[in-house]
This record gives sequence, structure tokens and C-alpha cells, in this order.
Amino acid sequence: ALENFAWIKLTETEQNDLLQKPVVYEDKNQTLLKNALKEAEAESALKGIARMDVEIHRATKFLQISTDLRQLQKRADLDSKPKEEQKPKLKRKPSSERNFHQRVICRFDADGFFHPGRTIQKGEDGETMVHFDMGIEQVAIGHILLPTNGAIAQPNLFVDDCVLVRQKNRNEEFWVPGIVMVLPSPVAQPPPLYMVQIYTPTACRVNVYRRDILKISLSLFQRTLSYLQILK
Repeated sequence: ALENFAWIKLTETEQNDLLQKPVVYEDKNQTLLKNALKEAEAESALKGIARMDVEIHRATKFLQISTDLRQLQKRADLDSKPKEEQKPKLKRKPSSERNFHQRVICRFDADGFFHPGRTIQKGEDGETMVHFDMGIEQVAIGHILLPTNGAIAQPNLFVDDCVLVRQKNRNEEFWVPGIVMVLPSPVAQPPPLYMVQIYTPTACRVNVYRRDILKISLSLFQRTLSYLQILK
């Protein structure tokens, strides 16, 4: 603003002289200010402005030095930090390998019931098999594998729900299809008993605890029952 004011106060000849013979910015700035202040009868203020200009230059220089020092310190801190060791990347195994040795129940084709066992892989091609607890192995392809270890959900049961019910024949455990018929009484002493109609494929009703019931889909129930009827 002061430069514009001073420039307007100059004559056209003075303006041309300055344009033809440019001087150092600071000298030009002081010349313009001196002429402007002289015209405004405030030439004594030039000394104050000059001192202010010196202080501004000092502050600017100090700010630059301070910024440079901070950047150097930051760079030194980064260089002094030991490089973090790269953590070894864990290779995620395919799902077939992750399920290796998983405890499951699977339909045993010889009798149509679900028997407990574990998944294994055999052969060069890594074919998945089910090794039943009874000591027999069966190809897992085309069969529903229901996990029995780990956190197994136990949803609320309702009348007409399709389920598998745990049964025992001597020392062997197996699961048969069934339908929930009667729920436990709200005032019954725990553990409550459910009345379920099971199919072997002959229908009969049994009272069982919740831990011996596994809820399944309607389609799996129908396929299991149809297979049992074919065998019998």
C-alpha cells in the first residue's frame, strides 16, 4: 500500500527513471517510501518503518532457521530409530487343510445314520476322507459334514423343527433324523427333556436332553429319511 502511494506521488519522469534503471528491491522500497513520506510531511516516520523492516527480516530469518532445525532433528530421530524387523507373513492354508482332523458327524452310507469321526486327507491328490470312530473310512465328497468340536451353536428349538438325535448302540454313538414334537415344560426341573419323534426309519418317540439334539435343515432331514427308507 505504501509503495502504491509513493509511486503515485512520483512524477512521470521519476517513474521512468526507476523503470529504466531498476535498483535493488530494498533501496527502491526505501526511495519510494522516503518520497511518499516527504510529500505527506511525515519523513520522520521513515526511521521507525526502517527499524520495523529490519525486525521483520530478522524474524523471517529466525523462523527459517527454526524450521530448518526442526526438520534436521526430525530426520535425525528417524535415522536413529532401529528398523523394525519385518514380521514373517503367515501363509493361510486352504480351507481343506484348515479343516484337517476336524471332528464331524457324517452320514455313513452303509446304514444311513450319521456317525462321529474326523476328516483326513489321503493320497497324492489330498482327497478328503472321513475316518469314523468305528475305524471305517469313507470319501467325504458329496456328503454333509457337521462339525462337533469348537463353539457349536445351540439355537432355540420349536415344535416341528428338524433335528438329528444322538443314540447309542452298545458303545457306538450315532445320530438319527427326527422332528421335535413337544417342548419342555416351563416349570420342569433342569436339564429339560424334549419329546422327539425319530425315524430309523420306523417312527418312535423318545425323550432326550438338549445336548443330544442337533438342529438341521428340512432338506437334509428329507434326504436322510429318504436314504434310510431306500436301505430298509
